[in-house]
Amino acid sequence: MKFKGKISPWWRALTGVFNVIVLFGIYVTGLSVAVIPFIFLLVVPDLFFIPVLIKNEVTVDKKEVLIQFGLLRKRIPVKEITILKAVESMSTSYAASSDRIEITTKTLTSPVYVSLETPREFVQEVRKYNHKIKYMIG
Repeated sequence: MKFKGKISPWWRALTGVFNVIVLFGIYVTGLSVAVIPFIFLLVVPDLFFIPVLIKNEVTVDKKEVLIQFGLLRKRIPVKEITILKAVESMSTSYAASSDRIEITTKTLTSPVYVSLETPREFVQEVRKYNHKIKYMIG
């Protein structure tokens, strides 16, 4: 089952503001050699930001949880998951919103965070395949 990732307004605003600033810099410098750093500053971060707006989802089946966050992918075996917990965090993660689900596993050294539009349904779906998961979703 697929779950749509949540994208906060701040993610969209950050992407837009960043692009406006860089495009303004390109406009001010005109078409010259000086524009190359601005183009680089536009293209590299947008390779991360814009794909997240297009492809941000989590797929759950009986074997694994597949997180698709823009160009990034992460596979987590369902049987390895030990805890699902709701958290408010701005840590680096597969999430474009501060309200996240922390996924703790037996094998990963640090938790994985995702932000979903329907977190309760996600927890129910994962727990169908692994009843031993502890969950703390408010």
